[in-house]
Amino acid sequence: YIVSGWFDTHILSNDGGAGNGIPVGAGAEDGNWHHIAMTWKQNTTNGFVSYLNGEIVAHRNSSNSPIPNINANLKFGSYNEISEFMDGSLDEVRIWNVARDSTQIRENMYLPLNETETGLVSYWQFNEGSGETANDIIGENHGTLTNMDTLNCWIDSTIPFGYGESGSQTETAGTVDFISTGLSMYFNSQNEAEITVTRIDTLANINPDEPDEVFDAQYWVVNRFGSGTFDADLTFTMSENLTVADETDPSYICLYTRVSNADTDWVYLTEASSVSATTDEVTFDGITDFSQFIIGRWIQSLDSPQNVTAIVNGGNIEITWDAVTGANSYKIFAADIPDGTFIDITNLGTFNRCQSGSFRRQMTKSTSQFNELSVTEGNKIKDERNRVIQTWSASADGIKKFYYVIASSETVRNNVRSLSKPSKVISNKIITPRNRLLSPKRKTIQKGY
Repeated sequence: YIVSGWFDTHILSNDGGAGNGIPVGAGAEDGNWHHIAMTWKQNTTNGFVSYLNGEIVAHRNSSNSPIPNINANLKFGSYNEISEFMDGSLDEVRIWNVARDSTQIRENMYLPLNETETGLVSYWQFNEGSGETANDIIGENHGTLTNMDTLNCWIDSTIPFGYGESGSQTETAGTVDFISTGLSMYFNSQNEAEITVTRIDTLANINPDEPDEVFDAQYWVVNRFGSGTFDADLTFTMSENLTVADETDPSYICLYTRVSNADTDWVYLTEASSVSATTDEVTFDGITDFSQFIIGRWIQSLDSPQNVTAIVNGGNIEITWDAVTGANSYKIFAADIPDGTFIDITNLGTFNRCQSGSFRRQMTKSTSQFNELSVTEGNKIKDERNRVIQTWSASADGIKKFYYVIASSETVRNNVRSLSKPSKVISNKIITPRNRLLSPKRKTIQKGY
């Protein structure tokens, strides 16, 4: 027998059986999507290998016993259709009669196969979307859904996946170019880790909420396999056109990120350091972690709200900021952590407007992305400058929260709504996030039993 994922191990009857398998990897059952792979090659040093999201989890020498001729049906998601049922989802299942190496596995985690690869025996994409059959698009090993609700078990897939390009290189000082992927890196510091870049040329399951425009004809997944830290400047080549205005002020081109296997919300990471309208290239400096990346643009129309502060006043949290010239509305966003998912909470509070001297401020200290407040009720400092102040307040519950404010205008300029870039602050308010609707892209199957 060959069993993948039995009690968190991969096992072969010809190589130690249930008592001598190798682990799938910690975290594989945390409720998120993961790429799981196992390879075996007879009588080979480190010939039995387990991968989780492209990372080698475990390996050992393989036995000199060949894989037996197994005269039994292949089962996904159960033990002989009678027990140990899987509670989860499956997508992109592939079986080979060759042991794929680490580079081949890493470069094909997020891309569909071309169906002509050497050694590919069976391939289930689960794109049927309905019915009782999961087709093997390579061989004749079509699957039958058993004891499943065929009206509801087919769901829209949210994995980072689609046609595109991938490539692998080793970190070295200076420029490392992943030519076919549209990504080049300049390493300011590195530790000779292995890097695999995949550019996916299709829509992600969801786009970032924040920017006015998202360059969503492509997004990237970058995985690093190795130890130590690094610092790199990333240059992306876009399929969309960048403009002279982007080149003049690159700070309005922004990079968003989420972890490599995530299908959840994107998080703002940094703004561009340079843009070339001629080559449609954009560079982001000082990247110290790899993940999924997508790029967006803020419209260069309104200034960012300034002097954003927060204070607890009685049972309320109050956020104040300088009024932005040309703005006629504002939005308030909140998250639990600085790089977390920011939720629009504007409608949970109320706005007020007052002149200088009739509002409260607290002294702040600068951090890398936020103004951090030591929030204590009643600590009041008047600002004597002649400014028009905007105030938003909502019920507080004493838990630290991160906020940002965006100014907007209903004025149409070149048929584009005007927004500012976010101004951010930390305070002590928590909001229950609302559910977000995911955009369907492709199909997968869940609860395979």
